[in-house]
Amino acid sequence: PPPPPPPPPPPVDNSPLQPYECDRKPLSPETWKELRIDDYLRNYPGGLQVNLTVFAAQNSALNFECGLNLFCSAGQLCSPISGRAWWVLAAAEQYTMYHDSLYTAIAFAAGQTKAIGAELVNDLYKQDAKRKFQLFQEIAMILTLIMSVVALIAGVV
Repeated sequence: PPPPPPPPPPPVDNSPLQPYECDRKPLSPETWKELRIDDYLRNYPGGLQVNLTVFAAQNSALNFECGLNLFCSAGQLCSPISGRAWWVLAAAEQYTMYHDSLYTAIAFAAGQTKAIGAELVNDLYKQDAKRKFQLFQEIAMILTLIMSVVALIAGVV
């Protein structure tokens, strides 16, 4: 027998956003939907013109700088950032930590691959230094390209 059809999506809640209290909830996609963070961001004053740093400053997070190898912390819920703004900044913090970890892992793997490639050239090919260096460069480029493709696939997934 065919599988049962999926349940219908929940109705869209068009009621006005209520002020958010500082209740603890799990940091999950379900909480994001429950708190209607997308609606909050869509209706945020000047939301299309504000970047993350300005949004953070407008919501009492004065040292919130996210990016590669930058430390950003939303702190504890409602201390000092309250309400839905904390959830937005906490999500950005988690994304940045994931992105930094992925970048570090890729850099480590690429470094190891290049080192192994150099040893492969040295062990497998008995040639003059110029040819050996050129071969090493070619192998390193191929291995780096492979690692980049793997990283791209990992980033998409």
